[in-house]
Amino acid sequence: MSAFSVKPAMAPKFFAVLLVPIVLIFLYLALLCFRWTLADILQTQVDFFLETVNTDSTNKTVKDWRIADSQLAEALRLRQSNSRYLETAESFYQILDTLEADAPALLAELGWKGNEPKALEFARAGLALKPTWPYLWKQLVLSKLGLKQYDNELSGALEKVISLGLYQKNIVYEISALGIADWEHLDPKSRLSVMQALDFFILLNKDSKLDETYLLNYLNAAHVCAIKDSSVLNGFEVLERYCRTAQEKQK
Repeated sequence: MSAFSVKPAMAPKFFAVLLVPIVLIFLYLALLCFRWTLADILQTQVDFFLETVNTDSTNKTVKDWRIADSQLAEALRLRQSNSRYLETAESFYQILDTLEADAPALLAELGWKGNEPKALEFARAGLALKPTWPYLWKQLVLSKLGLKQYDNELSGALEKVISLGLYQKNIVYEISALGIADWEHLDPKSRLSVMQALDFFILLNKDSKLDETYLLNYLNAAHVCAIKDSSVLNGFEVLERYCRTAQEKQK
């Protein structure tokens, strides 16, 4: 008889012992699947809530916000290491921050403060898990500008979002608009990233009925033309032409 054979009397006990860890593993995987499914449902509900807020923030009550907040907290508790959930959390607190201007009474009733710093922390956490996602880099830039943190992290984030999301029309538009609005506070490296975004925004709108001058005026690109060292514009054909025309009109 082989040394590894199981005697008939021992077989039931042997298989019972073997079955226990298999059952435990199965139960663990089933529980994990349930947790993740529930977390996905909650996160989807929060995403839908934020979409409706972006459409009209005035039709949301304090109760609505508190429900969304509890759903988000539970989703993060069930599945913390998920970049999609962290991106939703970043958007949640970013939108909350805008309520200071859009619905101050609602925000005061909620009593939630420090929303922009929370949005920034969630953006950082999401990027730690998914560093190649340009939309999170864009959100990090948005938080940094909102907090008026014009530092190396901002310039690095601008460089990242441009390198990863240069062909995304909505990304280059937002970076252009935000960058020009804070132009006077940006360092040369950050300004270069904004000019790249602006240049590509015009390029990506070549097929639209709006001409480049209209688009640049809409974005208030005259701030860029006021730059002291005009050589910085070298290589940005659209901006050079726009600024040259603007200067000629002033003469």
